[in-house]
Amino acid sequence: MKVRPWADRLLGCAEIHAAVFRAGYPCPQPLSGVDRLDQWAVSAEALIADHRQLEVGSDSPRLFAEALARLVEVTATASTAHALEPTPPWADWQDRDRQELWPEPDDRVVDLNQLPTTWVDIVAATVRRHLLELPAQLVVGHLDWYSANLGWIDRQLAAVFDWDSVGTQPEATVAGLAAAVWPATGGPGEEATVQQSEEFLHAYWQVRDLPDTDFSAAWAAGLWVRCFDAKKAEAIGDDPDVVITKAEARARLRLAGLPDDL
Repeated sequence: MKVRPWADRLLGCAEIHAAVFRAGYPCPQPLSGVDRLDQWAVSAEALIADHRQLEVGSDSPRLFAEALARLVEVTATASTAHALEPTPPWADWQDRDRQELWPEPDDRVVDLNQLPTTWVDIVAATVRRHLLELPAQLVVGHLDWYSANLGWIDRQLAAVFDWDSVGTQPEATVAGLAAAVWPATGGPGEEATVQQSEEFLHAYWQVRDLPDTDFSAAWAAGLWVRCFDAKKAEAIGDDPDVVITKAEARARLRLAGLPDDL
């Protein structure tokens, strides 16, 4: 059973989850739709217990990338009668109606835009301006593609979880978000290194054959989610360097082909 605050977008997420399951993609079987009980959304899915998070090895970037690429192929034929917007906040660079830089955080009550401006804001603003100029061709993807949401058996994908995190974005940014965080299991400092992100993106491009020019968007999207998490760390007095250092941000800016204004 899953109980979480109601959001209209969950209806669309449930429809994508059901379509993906029918297509044979590894995920829990939905046992119900999403019902509204007061302010809560309630649903049920089959338990998949025999799995574990993937131990990081030399093949891990490829395995994570190929699994995401396969999902995007499956969702290309899926449809939903309900919107998948708004995008989950850690991926929400794309709300053109939002004048402020930061969306409302998903897991704490704070206005990130009221915090003192730091280099994290400068990088995120540069990234967002670039991403908002992207063409609007969208795909349906999983926007929280990190280790805690994928279960494996003998290095074979057994199930993908958290279908509330489905959303629509340009394919390069779906891949870029995943490339920046895929090894994380929920602890600090577990996000992808620059090298791990690069290996993920090259593996994804080999499967999906995207234009090389889309690498810029992928690197920018990955930098957005890392900056968002770093700003949330600042909000509670933690060191943002645990999420991303200024040196790493600069490296990712260069790979995105963006100016370094730090």
